[in-house]
Amino acid sequence: MKSKTKYLVLLLAVLWNPFITGAWDKDKPAATTSLRSSNPQMLENQSVIEDALGNEHDFSTGGTQTGDHTQGEARAFSQASAPATRIDGAGFLSTDLGSIWVDTDDNTISYLTATAPTWTDTATKIIADLLGSARVFLGTLGVDGNFEVGTGSEFTVTAASGDIATSGTLNIQSTVAVVGVIDDDTMATATDTTLATSESVKVYTDTFGIKAWGRVNSAGTLLGTGLNITSVTNPITGRYVVTWDTDFADINYAAIITPNDSSANNYTVKIDAVAVGSIAISMTDADSAAAIDAGFSFIATGTQ
Repeated sequence: MKSKTKYLVLLLAVLWNPFITGAWDKDKPAATTSLRSSNPQMLENQSVIEDALGNEHDFSTGGTQTGDHTQGEARAFSQASAPATRIDGAGFLSTDLGSIWVDTDDNTISYLTATAPTWTDTATKIIADLLGSARVFLGTLGVDGNFEVGTGSEFTVTAASGDIATSGTLNIQSTVAVVGVIDDDTMATATDTTLATSESVKVYTDTFGIKAWGRVNSAGTLLGTGLNITSVTNPITGRYVVTWDTDFADINYAAIITPNDSSANNYTVKIDAVAVGSIAISMTDADSAAAIDAGFSFIATGTQ
């Protein structure tokens, strides 16, 4: 008799224990189940519901039971238009910030950054972060399409050609900002904020630049290296011949001779002869017209 009583007590304990867990069964308790048996079945179903909801929501015995998603357990919106409200139709709260929206129309991903609501495209945010502060890439940053910065394509790299276009200025190490590059052989359109093409610089230099210069002493010795000079000779008293390293195109070039002798003599400098490859200079005493040796400086310019 004691043995039967023992098993009866254990059976009743199992039937009445509200903490026994199991699977959710919407058919329990059945209409024919007695009230005595219904209570543990209802408690069991409620426990299963609490466990299921509590996995991803604020829903537990003794908790606030708001039903909100717990951190990291939010489900993304997947629709063509930006979500204006939460799933339940209520406005977004600060706890909803970070919610994800997959735009099925544009195939982009955005996240909630303000309860207004404001959805920020992740690609836009990444680019803004990259351009907003210094970043060091240890590898290659690849862009399949055109790379554009600014709402009006203020800076564009065209993928097909590699061309770079900017509507702003180029500022290198906080120096003068460059606004453009000119192709002007006369440099008439040059400003303090433009660069010139190498071809324009060459043509301008060839046309207007100094093509030869030097300083010679009274013995006919070139002082220093000068520019575009092969030799300087003093064949006779008062006469010097300067031979150019690169000939001029014709004899219609300009040369300026300046006396630089430190002696007290008053003398006259004259260009005696001009050839495409040389120039002859004579020195005479201003009073007696006698030939004298004296130092001089010269520059020459013209087309070569």
